[in-house]
Amino acid sequence: MADKFDMPQDILGRYWEEEAAARRIWFLGGVNESNILALCIWLKKLTDGDPREYQPIQLFLSSPGGSFWDGLAGVAAIELCPAPIHTLAIGQVSSMAISLLAVSPQRTASRHTRFMIHSVAWDKEDTMARDMRMAGEAMEEWDAWQAELLAEYTKKPKKFWQAMLDDTADHRFAAKEALEWGLIDEIV
Repeated sequence: MADKFDMPQDILGRYWEEEAAARRIWFLGGVNESNILALCIWLKKLTDGDPREYQPIQLFLSSPGGSFWDGLAGVAAIELCPAPIHTLAIGQVSSMAISLLAVSPQRTASRHTRFMIHSVAWDKEDTMARDMRMAGEAMEEWDAWQAELLAEYTKKPKKFWQAMLDDTADHRFAAKEALEWGLIDEIV
């Protein structure tokens, strides 16, 4: 017996064709190189053709977050996309996925969606002290970048977001707070 469900390629192919025709992208999972590459490919595919004919793209987002560096590429792809992106947060939107949501021109969340933001994490073991000092400085720069980005796209000032990122705790919040803070525009 197979360990995972194997979907016949013809069914999966038809499903992706239907989603493309409906201008829907599903980003479910970590912010990593392969998922960001898939996002970029779908945005490119859905914006081929005459820019005057671009219709909005619906992005369904549920992610525990992930790579800061890969997330930067996703932020740029969403900001530079010539078609309007309407993002619907479902499930969880955490860590770097918060930035993907923030830069979307239209942001909606399910009332059950949960959010989490925290400082950038350092994921290397066996690091020399000098490298740790340099990493600490870089992480402070990354946190400042994220606070500035969130301030630009929400109702809260950089100081609000920076205080959250400077704290060592994970900050968890519901769709209601995300709406109050301007991270989303509507709860459905």
